Amino acid sequence: MATYYSESNIGSTDLMFSKKVLYRKIMRDYASTYTNLTDFYQAEKFLYGRVSRDYVPFSMQRHDASTAESISGLKSFTKATLSGKKTNLRALNFVVDAFRDLSLQFEKCAMTGKINPNDNYLSNLTVYRAYEDPYVLYDKYIQAYFTGIADAFKRTGQHPTDFDEFVSHLVPFLVRTAGTLPLTFPAFIKSRQCPINVSGLAVEIADLDASNDLDKKTLFIDSENWEFYLNACRSYGFMVDQNAPWRIVADIGSSEMLKYAAKYGITQTDTVFMQNYIFASDYYYKSLFRRNLLKLYTMCVPASPIATPQECHGNIITNYITARQYTYFDFKVEFGPEYFLRLYFDMRFLESENIYSEAQRIALVTDCMDEWRRTRNSTGIILKFETIINKTFDYRGSLNYNNTKHIPALRDDIEDSESESGTTAPIGPTVARGASGGGY
Repeated sequence: MATYYSESNIGSTDLMFSKKVLYRKIMRDYASTYTNLTDFYQAEKFLYGRVSRDYVPFSMQRHDASTAESISGLKSFTKATLSGKKTNLRALNFVVDAFRDLSLQFEKCAMTGKINPNDNYLSNLTVYRAYEDPYVLYDKYIQAYFTGIADAFKRTGQHPTDFDEFVSHLVPFLVRTAGTLPLTFPAFIKSRQCPINVSGLAVEIADLDASNDLDKKTLFIDSENWEFYLNACRSYGFMVDQNAPWRIVADIGSSEMLKYAAKYGITQTDTVFMQNYIFASDYYYKSLFRRNLLKLYTMCVPASPIATPQECHGNIITNYITARQYTYFDFKVEFGPEYFLRLYFDMRFLESENIYSEAQRIALVTDCMDEWRRTRNSTGIILKFETIINKTFDYRGSLNYNNTKHIPALRDDIEDSESESGTTAPIGPTVARGASGGGY
């Protein structure tokens, strides 16, 4: 069987491709009958449960950023539905309720002989994996990412002595990597580094390797209970992931799932997000952007004085330069809110999948900064910015013409006018340090 289906991602490219094509064909054939069998790697489906209708990234809302226990809307699975290896797994409250009933249906049908009661995974449904806190995942990711950047600085002999110099070294690195290895939390939420489990909508009933198509075929597709499983999931409002058939995801647009959500005051799809999620750019408002940059700077600058040879009257002398150290308060005051806001915009451009001309970047950032100077409302400005750069289509227009009251109503686009500015749009902040005005 391994001749036809991959057991990992290791092997010759041509052979692996052929095996993957065979597996995908089988799944597509089933999907033509079972419409809830969903390819979550396909187009916008990859972002399901992690972005708004405008494709702005969001995450589960915390009442207290210091603890995952205070996340709104989460509910623990009962011990009866948990794998023996797991404890206190959670998902959105209505997802847990729907899974409980789905599991009871399997239990009843197994007892009455309607399905094979001895199936490894598809007779007694148990939870192996569910909600994962995106902030915890991001913290782990960013620590490894920052370590990689710091190592790259050392390998290339870059020894910045203050934050301005550090940014000038960092930006070229981000130009090469930010598209696949994001630095900001909103970009992380939309990236391949972040699993669908952060949505609170996904439940996994096996602990298997998603690269092993052979296991998917033998343990799921070839199971006597496979089609019953697809039907039952559909009846309770769950989609089944083609790429990991043990992963089921709540279809919040289905009438079946909305029946469970109604118990919690949710009567339509949008209410799910309004009630339980917050925009990922909240990370900026909580000052995590600045704190992360200061942390990265501290990791990249030399711990001891840097020996710098210089010529003096025909002689070579050695000067020792100590890298500047900042307290968080000094860091915040010296560079100012305009500096960090502009730097955030520039980094988000680098992380964006959309391609922007120099004039488009200038127009959008200029409009955003002008409105920020008028309102000092960084929260609203960043949401407008995120709404525009996360669009999945090309656009024209100007932020000044957008509806400023409701973020989802933003409908006009960046004005592509070369004559609007005679300046260039360098990647990196160009505002003066200590730029005035109110905090965040």
